Formats: sequence, C-alpha cells, structure tokens
Amino acid sequence: MTEFTMDRLRENLEALKMKNTLEILDNYLERAVAENLNIVDVLDHIFAEEAKSKRKRAYEKQIQMSGFPIKKTLDDFDFSFQPSIDKRQIDELATMRFLENGENVVFLGPPGVGKTHLASALGLVAAQHRFSTYYVNCHQLIEQLKKAHFENRLPDKLRVLAKYKMLIIDEIGYLPMDIQGANLFFQLIAR
Repeated sequence: MTEFTMDRLRENLEALKMKNTLEILDNYLERAVAENLNIVDVLDHIFAEEAKSKRKRAYEKQIQMSGFPIKKTLDDFDFSFQPSIDKRQIDELATMRFLENGENVVFLGPPGVGKTHLASALGLVAAQHRFSTYYVNCHQLIEQLKKAHFENRLPDKLRVLAKYKMLIIDEIGYLPMDIQGANLFFQLIAR
C-alpha cells in the first residue's frame, strides 16, 4: 500500500469520524499482513471495534448529559441492607420493558433506603440501552418549570422534558409544593 493511499485512507476515516479505526489502523494492518488475514476478517474486526467505540462514546455522552448525582450500578446495591426490596422486581425493571410499555415506576420510602441509588442505576441501564435519560431533583424541576412559565417558554420546556424516554424525578415530597408548582408538575406528568 502506498503512502498516498494510506494518507487518503486516514483522511476518509477522519471525514467519516471513525476515530477508533484511525487509532488502531496501523497496528492492525501490520498484524493482518503478518498473520495473512483475509480482507473480510480485517474489515470485520475494524468495523466491530469502531462500532464498539461509538457505542461506548454514546453511552458516556448520555451519562454526562443525564445529570445523575451518583453513578452507582445495580451491582453496587446491597439488597441485604434493604431486605424489603425485591431483587427480582428490580432485575425485571432492568430489562427496560417498563419503558418500552410506557409505564411509570415509583419508589416510595423514607430517606436513606436506596431510592436514589436504584433510580440512578436503572437510569444507567437505560443509557446503556440507548434510551435518552434525564435525572432531576423535584425542587429543581419545579423551579425550572416556574422560570419557563414566567419567561413564556413553558411549552418548550415541557416539550424538552417530555422527549426523554426516562425522566427520573427524585425527592418528590421532601419539600412542599405550592399550587403553581403542583400545576406545572401535573402538566409535565400529563405529557
């Protein structure tokens, strides 16, 4: 392969935003020549690595945009600490069928029992499945909705929040909600 061809290949990979392939190309091509791999095996490996890298970047971006307060997984949750929580039910939620069915999930309980941990962990699972996910504290959400209402941007704000496949609203009921806040919250939930 000529240097001109390699330069053109690198330019094309950049234009296609195939960053991972650009990084592994030289080493993998050397290995392919040394091991006498056929072109289909070479392409299969390169594209599989690129796809894996793109999925990983998409997941990381989703996590960054989601606003999770903690990044703990379901494996990190100590079910023996909270025996009243049915692990099988949580595992069922982790299949994300409830999202596909358009169902809501509500975790009820006093502070310190793991509601935020479980909700965030399920949010991480949703992000792995490429569902758009957003975490917000209820008080902050109400303030955002009030501000949007005051600025005559409420329909836009509701549309933005409603686009998420999984909207995690934490700490509902910890602070009292006034009539306007309750009304705005209801409008979001109704959507």
